[in-house]
Formats: sequence, C-alpha cells, structure tokens
Amino acid sequence: KNPNSICINSETITQLASERGILISAWAPFLLRLVIHRDISDADIDNTITFFKEIDNVLLGLEYI
Repeated sequence: KNPNSICINSETITQLASERGILISAWAPFLLRLVIHRDISDADIDNTITFFKEIDNVLLGLEYI
C-alpha cells in the first residue's frame, strides 16, 4: 500500500461537511443520507453543491485503497 493513500468514507465526508455547517447522515461506510427540509434555503443548497464539487475534486486526485 502507498503510505500517501487515504480512505475517504461516509464518516470522513460527514465530518468535513459538518465543519461547513452541512448536516449529513452516514448510514453505512459508503452511504450518505441528505434530506431537504422546508427551512433549507437556496443558499444552503448551493453551499452543499459547492461542498460536493470540492470533495469531488479532492477525490479525483487521490489513490484509492
């Protein structure tokens, strides 16, 4: 295994999202649950989309283990 490899799972993503004020449930190691509530604004949705785009860019540069 490459010592620079890391494993991104749902717990990691929920922790990173929480730091940005996004609440996500980790249902399984690679399963996330997101729910839209009536108090969620368009800006909240945009923030969540931006977060996942940033995570996607990070994941594209990683070696999966």
